[in-house]
Order: sequence, then structure tokens, then C-alpha cells
Amino acid sequence: TEEPTTEEPTTEEPTTEPVPDPVVQDGITYRFDGDSARVSDYAGSASEVYIASEINGYPVRYVDAEAFSACYDLQNLYIPEGVVEIGENAFYDCTSLNQIVIPSTVTEIGQGAFDYCPAFTIVGQEGTYAQQFAGLYNVNFVVGSDFTE
Repeated sequence: TEEPTTEEPTTEEPTTEPVPDPVVQDGITYRFDGDSARVSDYAGSASEVYIASEINGYPVRYVDAEAFSACYDLQNLYIPEGVVEIGENAFYDCTSLNQIVIPSTVTEIGQGAFDYCPAFTIVGQEGTYAQQFAGLYNVNFVVGSDFTE
């Protein structure tokens, strides 16, 4: 008698797109994961910095922990609509920070994000998380969508 043969079922591995290499633009390092991009580091010395809303077709959604920490020349920073989270200590010890535009899409700001930043102003929309954060931490808040004079 012959033994019955059992064939191993073939399983196809799901194809996953390779994660693109980090991109550095204007001193900002953008890293990719899944379907979005994140700001992981800033190595520039500009006083005014604009984060891109998308990079290589990926929407920018996060500013990572410590991404801008100890950027002593940074005075004005623009975070675009679409970013949802600012990580812990993201702007720690940015002693020259004057204004930061935080969009209505931000719903989380990590612990210590603005520690050791002397008096600065958050520019944002009324009724947003940015305004709540400013009120909670006694930070100046101005309604607007761009730097104020």
C-alpha cells in the first residue's frame, strides 16, 4: 500500500514596499514609515524654518522627540496642516524660539516639548489643541495661521 502524500500548502508572502531612505531638505531629516513621513532631526542653523507638508509624496504627520532640541538659532517655526503629533522634548532648550505656528490637526504634544524655551508665542486656530496647550502651560497664544509681527 502506498502512503497518501500531503502537499504543503503554498503561502505567498505579502509584498511590502521598501521603506524609502531618509531625505534631508533644508537641514530637516524626514524619515518614512508606512504611508507617512516624520521629522526626525534638524541640523540647520536658520532662524526661520518651514516643515514641508509632504515629502516625496508622503504626508508629514509627526515631529519626533527631540527633533529640534537645542537648536539655539531657531526663532520661528511653521508646522503645516496634517501634522498630528509633536514628540517629547521636540523643542527642548530652543532658547531663541519666538513663534511657532501649530496647525489645527495637532492633537498631541509630548511631555517637555517646550521645556527651557523662554517666552514664545504659539500661533494657531481658536478652539484647537494648540490653544488648550497654551492655556494649560501659560504660553502666549495668538489666533492666526502665519507668523505675526
